[in-house]
Amino acid sequence: MKAINLNTLIDAYEKLTKEGRVSYLSFYGIELAEKGKNEGLKEKELECIKSFISQFDIEDSLACLLDNFFVGYKIPQIGKEFDLLRINDQNIVNIELKSEAEEEKVLKQLQRNSYYLKFLNKEVLLFTYVQESDTLYMLNDDESNLVTKDFDFLSKELLKDNGEIEDIDKLFNPSNYLISPFNSTQQFMQNEYFLTEHQEEVKCNILKAAESYKAEFMALTGAAGTGKTLLTYDIAKELRNKGKKILIVHCAKLNVGQELLQNEYYWDICMAKDIGNETLAEFDVVIVDEAQRARQQQFDKLKEIVEQNNIKCIFSYDEKQYLSNDEKNRNVSNQISEILTQGIFKLTEKIRTNKEIASFIKPLFDSHEPIKHSEYFNINLYYCSDKKDVISLSKYLKSKGWKVPIYTPGTRSIFKYQRYGIANAESAHAVIGQEFDKVVAVIDETFGYDAKGRLTASNDCYSQRQMLYQILTRTRLKLFVIIFNNEVMLERCLKILGK
Repeated sequence: MKAINLNTLIDAYEKLTKEGRVSYLSFYGIELAEKGKNEGLKEKELECIKSFISQFDIEDSLACLLDNFFVGYKIPQIGKEFDLLRINDQNIVNIELKSEAEEEKVLKQLQRNSYYLKFLNKEVLLFTYVQESDTLYMLNDDESNLVTKDFDFLSKELLKDNGEIEDIDKLFNPSNYLISPFNSTQQFMQNEYFLTEHQEEVKCNILKAAESYKAEFMALTGAAGTGKTLLTYDIAKELRNKGKKILIVHCAKLNVGQELLQNEYYWDICMAKDIGNETLAEFDVVIVDEAQRARQQQFDKLKEIVEQNNIKCIFSYDEKQYLSNDEKNRNVSNQISEILTQGIFKLTEKIRTNKEIASFIKPLFDSHEPIKHSEYFNINLYYCSDKKDVISLSKYLKSKGWKVPIYTPGTRSIFKYQRYGIANAESAHAVIGQEFDKVVAVIDETFGYDAKGRLTASNDCYSQRQMLYQILTRTRLKLFVIIFNNEVMLERCLKILGK
């Protein structure tokens, strides 16, 4: 995205043809909204910008005052949007635009914006312009209240410094904002994160249902990247703060973050295999995390105890994140839907998705999926024909801070993929729900495509295809793919990457 002068933006909006507007604004990375779509700059927002501009008195200085604004900028992977943003050497000026607004909502939005902008380590000035009343609000120094300001004050701030930013995306590190209860446990417990409006809405509905005096079965679902795990644990934290006794039943191996929540913060978390009647009956709310992986006897036991003891039960799951054919065939998500006393609360907005990684994964798993010819700066690809080289490269990358999840070893059998797995690495089952900045994935000779173009792999016990999906979707920033003795998959990956 490029910074634009707001005067030229409005001039183009009013004087150019529709095709001319679209072409001109797309040069700056600004998308105009289309009918029936939520994305893009809307007509009423452009009218609001026009009204905002009209509040300035100093015509001679307008070119400077209104220059170098990013319009509708979104932080990569996060999707957090700012109406107007100007970043200089000295400070950051953020101006939100509203045709009308309640002060409480204005305050919350500016507080949220402050959280995202403070990582740039500059002075941050946060304003909201309300068109209906021609009011300019500013967030005060301690971020507790709004104060009204005149446009002379804003003019002086905008005239102080007007530097140029070549690549705004480079200023924002998504890892600062992708807080996970597992991998950023301390920040999570200190509330150093924000939920989106959509997440807040879902949370509010679930908390209301949890206040009832009867047994309740609720479900929270969402695909990878929707923030389901964060919201699940945020709800648990909120209920604990309200004095409720909460048990989290995790349908996988406990990770380091969960053990930290247990030992340092005294959360009640157990593996699904450890549940028993005497355990669940003493809790007000039971949250079943990764519920799609529950075994049949575990699911039946949970259902029985919840109904007998008037407990509230929240199932949190993603039906696509299964790791064996048994889990897929068990179809726990369908069994959950049959016992729900509340509708399914579904997260639909992908807010934690690396678009580069996502656009690689889709055509990798379906060879008929159209390839988006993006620039893949954060995906690397190596080919190895010898397992020794795979092991050596994996160890080297691990020493450089890369996460190298391995395909889950067998408990009774030794699977073919275990010959190149490195020691002391977490398995695909162990990294469920976690996120890592840099991830390594190995695609071996068992991978290929069926007649319908779908990715296939070994299914000895665990689904190697699904384990690969689990590993790839743990990636926050960078992905390193090692192709082991598989020219077909090498060619497919190179085609996706445009090489």
